[in-house]
Amino acid sequence: AESGATENLWMNLSDGTILSGRSNWMGTGGTGAALRHYQKTGFPLAVKLGTITPSGADVWSYAEDCPVIDPKLAQHLAHFGIDMMIMQKTEKSLAEMQIDLNRDFHVFASACRDAQRISGPGLTGLVNLGNSCYLNSVIQTVCSLSEFQARYGARRAEIFDRCRAPDPTADFDVQMAKLSHGLMAGPPPAPTCVGAPAAETEPMGLKPQMFKTVVGRKHPEFSTNRQCDAAEFFQYLLEGIHRADRVATPPVQATAPFRFRVEERIQCTQTGQVRYTYREDNMLSLPVPAEQATNWAEVAEYQKKAAQAQPQAEPDPGDRKSGV
Repeated sequence: AESGATENLWMNLSDGTILSGRSNWMGTGGTGAALRHYQKTGFPLAVKLGTITPSGADVWSYAEDCPVIDPKLAQHLAHFGIDMMIMQKTEKSLAEMQIDLNRDFHVFASACRDAQRISGPGLTGLVNLGNSCYLNSVIQTVCSLSEFQARYGARRAEIFDRCRAPDPTADFDVQMAKLSHGLMAGPPPAPTCVGAPAAETEPMGLKPQMFKTVVGRKHPEFSTNRQCDAAEFFQYLLEGIHRADRVATPPVQATAPFRFRVEERIQCTQTGQVRYTYREDNMLSLPVPAEQATNWAEVAEYQKKAAQAQPQAEPDPGDRKSGV
């Protein structure tokens, strides 16, 4: 590369130019030369050289500003003399780097030199397991409610005693009670003195690995390490708790604070007759029109480029009409 960099190098798939990728939030890792090359030439696709393996590589579309799949990557690399089948991975992929950033999110907080560490009941956090922020945010929210504290944290001894599962680590109630109590009880105070060893100033939090395994074991998305939707997980969690509560002794209603009845009014425009329907729900959706975004111009431009980048389907030969 022109900057002398040996890592985070991207080769433009249009002209073969090898340039440095973008820098990370700390200002290290790249010079952004590959992006500037796209802005100058309009050639959008680039491949990260250190991630090329026989099974694929990281390909970035600067026009869409997101990773894409190149179905003809082997052919494109061969054009520049690169045999994809003999390449070995030497750098982390974009997905691996994102997981590392999620796990080490406390690094961001270290930039806040004046921040003071606090700890105590109700102030314990959850460690990000890698793309588990959706789970952490939901669990910390529901466990802060008195109904959930009474259902799990306060009754943890009873839940532990009556557990008859061969493996308590796979029992939902046991894991929920353990996690709820851990979040609300609070860890021992952490050292706050300036200059303390790094090992003593690591953020204190719980790792919800067992809980994540139990709650997501039968779900195709929540059982993986992929990023998931927090709203979908919230509803999935409430459904599981509601089923467990119906057979509990005595019966409990931990999910009751989230349930409400929705009334829908439908009126016929011709007869003027009105019909009311009712349904129970646990989430109030508030759709926000995209046009009201403060950066709507940039959003519209992105949507336009994304639509243009979609592959166009070839017309069926049977549908073609010959000219006269």
